[in-house]
Amino acid sequence: LAWVVAAVATIFAAVLAWRVVGSREVKPELMQMLVDAPPDVKIANRHAELALSPDGCTVTFVADNALWVRPLGAAAATRLSNTEGAFRPFWSPDSRTIAYFIAGKLMRIPAAGGSPTSVCDAISGRGGSWSPDGTILLAPALAGPLMRVSASGGDLVAVTKLDSTHYESGHRFPCFLPDGEHFLFAAIPGGTNGWDTYVGSLRSGTVKHLLTARSVAVYAEPGYLLFERDGRVLAQRFDAGRLELRGAPVSIAEAPQPSDLDAEPVTSPSQNGRLAILRSEPANARLEIHGPTGATIAQLDLPPAPWKVSDVSPDGRRATVFKGDELWVVDLVRSVPMRIATNLASFRSSVWSPDGNQIAFVARHDEREEIYIGGLDGKADMVPTTDGTFKGVTDWSRDGRYIVFWSQNAETGQDIWFLPVDGDRKPVLYLRSPAEETGGRISPDGRWLVYTSNETGQNEIYVQSFPKPGHKVRVSLDGGQIAGWSDDGSRLRYLNNSGREFVSVPVKGTGEEFQPGAASKAGELSSDVTGGASMGSGRGSLVSVATESHPRDIRIILNWTALLEQ
Repeated sequence: LAWVVAAVATIFAAVLAWRVVGSREVKPELMQMLVDAPPDVKIANRHAELALSPDGCTVTFVADNALWVRPLGAAAATRLSNTEGAFRPFWSPDSRTIAYFIAGKLMRIPAAGGSPTSVCDAISGRGGSWSPDGTILLAPALAGPLMRVSASGGDLVAVTKLDSTHYESGHRFPCFLPDGEHFLFAAIPGGTNGWDTYVGSLRSGTVKHLLTARSVAVYAEPGYLLFERDGRVLAQRFDAGRLELRGAPVSIAEAPQPSDLDAEPVTSPSQNGRLAILRSEPANARLEIHGPTGATIAQLDLPPAPWKVSDVSPDGRRATVFKGDELWVVDLVRSVPMRIATNLASFRSSVWSPDGNQIAFVARHDEREEIYIGGLDGKADMVPTTDGTFKGVTDWSRDGRYIVFWSQNAETGQDIWFLPVDGDRKPVLYLRSPAEETGGRISPDGRWLVYTSNETGQNEIYVQSFPKPGHKVRVSLDGGQIAGWSDDGSRLRYLNNSGREFVSVPVKGTGEEFQPGAASKAGELSSDVTGGASMGSGRGSLVSVATESHPRDIRIILNWTALLEQ
């Protein structure tokens, strides 16, 4: 009997201990790690240029104009061959394949390396998502609806419709929900509080507004939406069955510095409780005057700030520079800065009038961006032009008659326009095609316009007659961007597609003919140069050079839900 009583007591104690210990929830431990860039490589400064695999084991990112992969257990990242120019990557559901945009295409490549294959055309992708049934949902251009396509290729089919009552010009950054039918996406343009996130359906086509934030919301297991407000990454409960938010949002992390890509997601989650967040801060910069050979002639004495050169006045005494979304004029003789505008457009741009007394720039106004013309006193008048959400000014003709700008179109992307400065200021469409055209600059004699187009699949430099396009000549041979004229119009200078090497081409315009000569290398741009502009008359250029560069890496948070209780 004693042995029986002892055995029963032992069993009772074991059961009681099991119940006590078993009822105590073992919470996962919060862990974090940093993924550094490879040596001498910079990670792209946009949140949407990285993506964590669904299984949480590998992160892919864009660095130095190519795609890299880094298994979290590996010591270093690997560059994927033949991905030069890749951007906005996203994963297949099985974490074996990476889709990405490049040169007017959506491509896919094995994460372990191999040959890329084309999926479909995409003018300028703004995000994609891959469902378990092999459907890819993507935003193939700056503007327009979301489209669907088979991951194996095929025709694009529109999934969403733009809401004209809300002045929508585009839908971006789709994110499939677990059922593979519903998806999140952002609507462009945004308002004063950010961008609206909606949930849509592949079957019904219906949409429902969920929230407004400084980023599109993305879905993260076990049932949350992640987005940014007031510089913080927030998590809010989401019922994926009822498509409803629950409770109040909770702050889980500091958000990365904003980039120039509207509505991009602020974080990339896996399906097993991991997050990837870009860590970056804009580097402070100094302004330097470089001579024609590239040697530093002078350095301006300015307070530390992330300055970026935009344009230099015709007399070479002043310059417009950006600091975040602010436009400043800097006196180059006295090193004195003066702020003249805020709330600038997504694509920072400004140009000086030929007499140096006025500046044209683009800033946000209500539901879209508009061109403003103002003086050095900070007062500026808005000039309504097109219905396009995004715009950028690129030149002011030497005779003062025209301002050249580009405007985004829902069907054709970026088109070139010019604005007559006098009279009724009614904008004139100069060039529209299925390709994207931008960067238009008028020759000193006013007869030609040089611009960049991606009609071949990559950016190239072209020249056409002005003000009426007609005689068209391709100038670059192997890619080019950001072209400009010499003071006498006898040469064109542009950057190749690496963005670091200058190319110079002698040109002649006789009658109706335009004749480019042989191209030659004209110098290299240092990797720490963030912006620059010619000072004219052989005086060299003004450049902004990054200093005090902050580390740019990727923060991986393991078991991120533990942050909800901190």
